[in-house]
Amino acid sequence: MRTVWHKLTEASVNTVLGSVTWEQIEPEEGKSDFSELDQVILDARGHQLCLVLLWFGSFKNGSLNLVQGA
Repeated sequence: MRTVWHKLTEASVNTVLGSVTWEQIEPEEGKSDFSELDQVILDARGHQLCLVLLWFGSFKNGSLNLVQGA
């Protein structure tokens, strides 16, 4: 995205729609890494762009596993 932000502002874009997947946040089971997402948010703010995030994978692998008796 670093090469794209400036082009968006030059084109008078004011809002960017971006996606976030669970695999981006938790590349390894039990190890979360928000650094890439944090950078996208900072870059959007730095270019005075609104950022709308679509969150894919609210439930790991697209399913909800409920523990019985919990």
